[in-house]
Amino acid sequence: MQISVGWGGWAQVIPDGGQADEVELPAVSYVRFAEVPSGHWRAVEVYLDGRGEQVRAEALRRYPLTFIETAVTTDPGMLETLQSWARHAGPDLTRLASHFDTAFWRDRDTHWVARSWRAQIKDSGEPQAPMGKLRSPAPRTPEEMQLPEPSEGLTPEFLGRVAAAYREAIHVDAKAPARVLSQVNPQVSYRTIHRWIYEARRRGVLPRGSQGRVG
Repeated sequence: MQISVGWGGWAQVIPDGGQADEVELPAVSYVRFAEVPSGHWRAVEVYLDGRGEQVRAEALRRYPLTFIETAVTTDPGMLETLQSWARHAGPDLTRLASHFDTAFWRDRDTHWVARSWRAQIKDSGEPQAPMGKLRSPAPRTPEEMQLPEPSEGLTPEFLGRVAAAYREAIHVDAKAPARVLSQVNPQVSYRTIHRWIYEARRRGVLPRGSQGRVG
């Protein structure tokens, strides 16, 4: 899957549709993150967009929210960008959804929710906003897969970095991501990289491999 962050705390999550996907994603989805009372950043809204196709209940039950949340909050660069951009206004979907019963009709000329609803009616004269484009994945670079020896042991922060590097590596070679990391990090033994990936899986930072191997 590809995860990219935007304004208002939102992250766009799209399936790769190939071997690079380690977990099943039932549809394009949007997850909004916010700082909760504990001081951590957590998912507070989820929107699934089947793009006109059915979102099946079975796939929905397996929606990998924990994996997505972990991927975002343990990647230092992604989390920093998310926290910075969360200060900007973003799509207020929860407020829009709260008006679904069309009780705003009396304000049809000025209410932004009503105008969004009217735009879906043929010949209403209200312009409809175009659909947003899915973001194309950025090219992978060796710098994004660098793994220096951990100075403080296998901390959650370090394992989050391992997970982020691993997700980059599966886009280079979905069949052997650990081998890719070994090539990018010649100072670290192949066996050590396997051990780091195994520990990331054991602690839930990475999902368990579907075929029992890490590449």
